[in-house]
Amino acid sequence: MFEYFAEDAPREGETFNEAMTLMVGSMNDVLAEHIDVAGARRYVDVGGGQGTMLRAVLRRNPGLHGVLFDLAQALTDVHEDLRTGELAGRCGVVPGDGLESVPQGGDIYQMRTVLHMWDDDTCVRLLRNRARAAAPGARTLVIDQLLDTERPQPMTTPMDLQMFLIAGGRERSEEEFAALFERAGLTFTRVARTPVLLHIVEAAVPAP
Repeated sequence: MFEYFAEDAPREGETFNEAMTLMVGSMNDVLAEHIDVAGARRYVDVGGGQGTMLRAVLRRNPGLHGVLFDLAQALTDVHEDLRTGELAGRCGVVPGDGLESVPQGGDIYQMRTVLHMWDDDTCVRLLRNRARAAAPGARTLVIDQLLDTERPQPMTTPMDLQMFLIAGGRERSEEEFAALFERAGLTFTRVARTPVLLHIVEAAVPAP
């Protein structure tokens, strides 16, 4: 899908980015309230696009430094606060492909609405790259919808089908995320549930 946007349909790609900013970006402040950054100094947003989620986290945590990491074509419209504005001194913008590697030395690696686009094997590859890039104790935050038979959400099932049809991905349960973490060499630690559509699933790099 992203190759199609970049190579054949740049206007449609812009529309997609704007839609994601409006839909997902409206949850940024609520999500940032539920992210615990205690003890962290370097916060890496993997696949962060325009950086609106990272912006919300940095504004809430003045001592934190951020890295916005995504494909080069996704970084063409980064929020001005991160490029040249009030947060530019605490944020680096780094192009790259998370399927190959991610920036080293992060204390927290965030992925918001990323894993649901991919099949299990690709998710493990993405997560494994984070495990390799970070020291023991570093955390990975997966911000996504959660499949929950006890507390079903109206949007989760249609989104699950949409991800499968568009990209071969899927929405997952807490147990399924824990299984992905284990395959990638990470340890599932907790879920921080929020009052919005997305929740925060957390894992850590285990001690050697």
